[in-house]
Parts: sequence; structure tokens; C-alpha cells
Amino acid sequence: MWRCLFVLLAIVISSGAFLAEGLLRDGEPTKFLGIPAVGTSDSMPSSSSSSDDSDSSDDVASEAPKVDGWLVFGGTGVLVLGAGVGVVEIGLYGVGLLFATGQLSAGLIGIGQLTFGLVFFLGQVGVGATGAGQMAIGGLVTGQGELGADGSDFLDRMHEDIQELLRYWGA
Repeated sequence: MWRCLFVLLAIVISSGAFLAEGLLRDGEPTKFLGIPAVGTSDSMPSSSSSSDDSDSSDDVASEAPKVDGWLVFGGTGVLVLGAGVGVVEIGLYGVGLLFATGQLSAGLIGIGQLTFGLVFFLGQVGVGATGAGQMAIGGLVTGQGELGADGSDFLDRMHEDIQELLRYWGA
């Protein structure tokens, strides 16, 4: 328990420091591999169309989403806190390539109220290959309302394997 709180405290302190550095600094932000260390999504995409009626394939490449930073408070980034899209997304709603949590979430692993987890989900209502929830839809699932094969044995074995891997971390 103490290790979890220590890691959580380290994340909160470093997030605050990165946010303060990114917002209070004048000039160019600190960048790692060409991406700002921290960012916020304070710029909304423009919905106005240009008066030019030419349709070229170059327009598609120029409209690719901009990565706001490694640590982003809402928007597009690597670690996204708040609503957005990233490799890991933690917030109200969003999509995480690897992991997503929130009221409405989607990712390889999804945890939330209404969630889609391609590999695994845990939530009130969830869809995915494996998972658990009050309304669970998928291949190997367990929950109050199941739509799919009973996954209790599989999830129990997976739990035992995870406990075996994490036994050295302490409880």
C-alpha cells in the first residue's frame, strides 16, 4: 500500500513541476525527441474552411493530429490526463492505445463505466475479448449480465499469475 502511495505522490509532484515549467517559462518549451515535455490542449482546431476548392491528397497529411506533449492535460499526447487521445489515457473520457480509464474509455486495456478493451476490460458495461463487469460482452467474461463464454476460470488463473509475478513488490 505504501509503495502505491509513494508512486502516486511522485507522479503528482512531477506532473505539477512539469506543468509549472511548461506554463511559466517564456520562450520555447523543453522538448524531448521533438515533443514538448508537458502540454495543455488550449487550442481548438479551426472549423473554418478555406475558400480554395481544390481537393488534393496533401491536405490529408497536413491535418494529422498534433501531439501536444509527453505529459498532456487534455488533448493528444503520450500520457494524457483528462479528456483526450494518447498512448495511456487517464480521465473522464478518452482513447488510450495501450491503456484507458474513465467514464467512457477505449484501449487495449479499458477500465471505466462504459468501456471497450480489445484485450481486457473492467467496468460497469464493457466489451472486449476478456473482462469483468456488471454487463460484460465478449469472449471470456464474468459478471452479473454476461454475453459470452464464462471466463471465471480463465480470469482466476490470470489473477493467480499476476499475483505470482507481483509477489516481490509487497502488499
